[in-house]
Amino acid sequence: MLLPYARNLLTTHDEVHSRLSADEVNGRVTLGCPDIYAAFILPRTLASFRQAYPKVEVTVVCALTKELARAIDECRVDVAVATRMPGVAPRDGLVCKLRTEPLVWQGAKGGSASRQETLPLALLSEGNLHRDLALNSLHQAGRPWRITCTSDSISGLQAVALSDSAIIVTAQSVQTEGLEILGDRSGLPPLPAVELMLWRRRSDVSVAAKRLAEEIERTARAPA
Repeated sequence: MLLPYARNLLTTHDEVHSRLSADEVNGRVTLGCPDIYAAFILPRTLASFRQAYPKVEVTVVCALTKELARAIDECRVDVAVATRMPGVAPRDGLVCKLRTEPLVWQGAKGGSASRQETLPLALLSEGNLHRDLALNSLHQAGRPWRITCTSDSISGLQAVALSDSAIIVTAQSVQTEGLEILGDRSGLPPLPAVELMLWRRRSDVSVAAKRLAEEIERTARAPA
């Protein structure tokens, strides 16, 4: 009976201690994140982190997961949010899973792109796991496809999808006004889920970087 109360007391203690010691934390932190997640995860995380640690300067680097792994190893990035990919991870970094992200097809609301005989796609550049999983699902389903747009920017892909010129693949938590998730009725094959990971350097890690990693774990473990 007392256990829930004890847990609440410990949580409150940790929060109070963190707030009281915030003024002691300063410095710079470089955070890496794929573009597809940046606009949907970082605002909430960075806003709460800035409020708690106003003396810490955060620089954000958007890059593909493979590039972020190298950046961690080369000490160019302190903390990174990335997609789990086979054989891709920092060689000397700490790794933990944040959450599982279902992948979905998205297209313009009321659009017809998904009904074309040869499915028009707007995809991220080669080397992106979302792209590989989408093409593999279409191949297994025997659905003809063509790539009408390739971009390193999720906003570029969304613009093409909004014009009903193509459909895109995103994490389910990535929602855009004017686009809708294309479910089973669309006739498109189901997509697998991916795992969202948190990476951070193992050595020479500042207190500020540790606090940012903790804030990401707190805010990103469950979709907003």
